[in-house]
Amino acid sequence: PARVREIQQVARLLAGRAEDKDSWARNVILIGDFNIFSTEDDTFAALDDNGFVVPPPIMGAYTNAKLNRSYDQIAFHTDPERLTWTENAGVLDYYQTVFTEADHPGIYDGFMKADGLPPSDPASYYSTYWRTHQMSDHLPLWCELRIDYSDEYLQRKLGPQLPG
Repeated sequence: PARVREIQQVARLLAGRAEDKDSWARNVILIGDFNIFSTEDDTFAALDDNGFVVPPPIMGAYTNAKLNRSYDQIAFHTDPERLTWTENAGVLDYYQTVFTEADHPGIYDGFMKADGLPPSDPASYYSTYWRTHQMSDHLPLWCELRIDYSDEYLQRKLGPQLPG
């Protein structure tokens, strides 16, 4: 309940600013670890209820190291004529290239021992604890933004075109 209230308060405040007729900017992007377990939870509804939208390519994306929770979000409350996203978005799973399971025995085993924590099961300790403390237990989300609306702007300035 406390997490839901926190998200609700932040989302309501920022949505209000974006909708204020005197606001200098109508585009708000919420980015971060909201500890949302699922897009079906009340925590996610707190974003949705305040007009924030998560781009479809990252909606429900798993962002924790175990790939079973949607903790992190990029949510938009924007003027679609000024800022939108493209279909290019995703989760950067750096464990596919850094701290891979194959790297543990030959590359990182010595570093683990230097930490002074002799695990009873080194492979499990490596994949569930050690590497997450070297980087993070959250995987970063990314999203490409569309910010060039010059063609539409110029078309509006030209006004209706007469035939012929």
